[in-house]
Amino acid sequence: AVMPEESLLSAWSRSGHALWVKRLRRTSSLPELLQ
Repeated sequence: AVMPEESLLSAWSRSGHALWVKRLRRTSSLPELLQ
């Protein structure tokens, strides 16, 4: 089976990736994102 820490980390990385995707879709330019 999967270790609890690994499952928690995978869940966190998926949620974090989803937030970045939303941010990239909302942001029009890369410099604006990096600021």
